[in-house]
Amino acid sequence: MRHPHRPRRTALPLLLAGLCAPALQAQTINTALEHSLSIDPALCVLTSEQEQCTTPLRVRWQLPLTESTTLCLYIADQVQPLFCDNSAGAGEHRLQLALSHNTEFELRRQNDLNVLARATVTIARQLSDLRPRRRHGWGIF
Repeated sequence: MRHPHRPRRTALPLLLAGLCAPALQAQTINTALEHSLSIDPALCVLTSEQEQCTTPLRVRWQLPLTESTTLCLYIADQVQPLFCDNSAGAGEHRLQLALSHNTEFELRRQNDLNVLARATVTIARQLSDLRPRRRHGWGIF
């Protein structure tokens, strides 16, 4: 028979597992952050007169590669790369493109279909105010 003031022994392993879980989550997050591709600006807003975004793009990547390899930036589902770079996993490049819709970019090794990292440039259109302004038909003075 159990003593009423003695805690159950199964609670200790559960407590220890709960304390270790945040450490495991942090490790997973750090691993995910090691594979990064960023494109600035990530958002391009077109006015009603513009049809394409022609803002220069700054591409930066960080990958946990130990050996030098040729990395290439592709528009998703395209065969020809936009550019290739010999690096050991980190680099930066500037490019000029004319984009008219949301575009996903992929970082891959040269001649390899496996995607190492992805980034998207979002194109937004500024809506013109087509509603007529209300004017009061009367005045105070």
